[in-house]
Parts: sequence; C-alpha cells; structure tokens
Amino acid sequence: MPSLNADNNVPGAHIATRRLDDASLCVSIVSAVDGARFAAVAPDAEGCLVQVASYVADHASAQLWPSSARRVHELLAAGDPSAAVAEYFQHAGERWEAEWLVTVRLEPTSRSSAWAGMVPLSDHFTPPQRSSDDGLEPAHV
Repeated sequence: MPSLNADNNVPGAHIATRRLDDASLCVSIVSAVDGARFAAVAPDAEGCLVQVASYVADHASAQLWPSSARRVHELLAAGDPSAAVAEYFQHAGERWEAEWLVTVRLEPTSRSSAWAGMVPLSDHFTPPQRSSDDGLEPAHV
C-alpha cells in the first residue's frame, strides 16, 4: 500500500493547517474488489484530496484508457486536483478493475479518546463468500 504521506507536487494543491483543539480526521480510502489500494489520513478533506490526487497522478496511465489518463493529467497540470480525482473515478473500471473512493470525517467522541464516524460501504462491495473447498465448513445458522 502506498505511503500515507503525500508528495505535495500536485499543482494548485496545498494543505491547510488547523489547531489540534478542534481536531478531527478525514480518511479517504481507494478500494477495489480485492480490497483497499490506498488510504489517506489528514486533518481535513483538502489534505486527503492532495494525497488522493497524488495517487491518481501515479495510477492514471496504468488504470485508465489513454484519453482518460491524458485528461486526468491535464486537470492536474491546470491546478484542479478535485476535477482530476472526479475524472479518474468516473472512468476507473473501464479498462481494468473498478476502483472507488470513500471519504469520511472522523470526530473525537466526547466520552473517550476514540475516534468515531460512519464509513459508508460502496455498492461495489460484496462480502467474500466461503467455498466448501477452503477447508472450513460453512457456518449454519
């Protein structure tokens, strides 16, 4: 899995800083049918966007058809990482495996130091099914 640190080389992208007193975390996960392919964690959505845009820049040529990859790189060069990320995920799966992006904000709970937040599951997600030849007997309810 790629590093959680972004190479802030995406034109037009910057990370805003916040005080830790009003801390929250933003988490972005790029997934495919075989599991998570990339995760980004930042204090805000813009920080996650920078990291996801870096992932998109690195993977567009291999994952997308050439015309779509070219468009993604043009948008990044024009300083529009949000449009580039949207373009990438609009076309992901047309050439190779489908990928999707889930971004959530986690807030500290008032009762503990734990972080909490909803993580929506994509429509593409299906839990793995056990087969009878994996050496485990299926559970009967």
